[in-house]
Amino acid sequence: RNYLIRELVKDASVLVRLKSEALVKYRLKQRHSALVCLRRAKAVEEQFIKREVALDNALAILTKIQLAETDAMILNAYKEGTSALKALRLSADEAAEVMDDLQEVLEDSNEVGNILAEDITPGGGVLEEELEQELDVLLLGAPMPTAKQPCPPPAPSSATTTTDDLERTLAALQLRDTTTKPEEIRAKTHV
Repeated sequence: RNYLIRELVKDASVLVRLKSEALVKYRLKQRHSALVCLRRAKAVEEQFIKREVALDNALAILTKIQLAETDAMILNAYKEGTSALKALRLSADEAAEVMDDLQEVLEDSNEVGNILAEDITPGGGVLEEELEQELDVLLLGAPMPTAKQPCPPPAPSSATTTTDDLERTLAALQLRDTTTKPEEIRAKTHV
């Protein structure tokens, strides 16, 4: 390749020199010598074109070799990848089985977490309904019921609650003494 490039450069300089000589000889009225220079220039030009085509062909071959090397590397990578995957012997059935096992383990873990989060303190078995009633009493400011005085029933929670229902619930509530301090209220609720 480098040889062809050097020869092309040499041919180009000879071609320019011969055409310049032909022009000079023509101006000096040496028509025959000018034609000889042009014939030689034409021969050099044909040689230049042949070498240029040869250089293009050589460059095309080099490019194809480089592409073939790249293709060979890619093919080898595919072969190695295929071998690695075959060695692992993964299957869709195995993947599904592993995912099922993982799901079971996660469900068991969540169940254990829920069991461990259960309230085991004394009084932990208080019914949700009792707590709701106590909260209603606190929010409405009524005195805490004693063992002899049951809590008034909570207001119906359905969407069909009427004004009469609310008035009956309010009438059942008693006003508490506003001078009672928060500590006394807390003491009453824990007795």
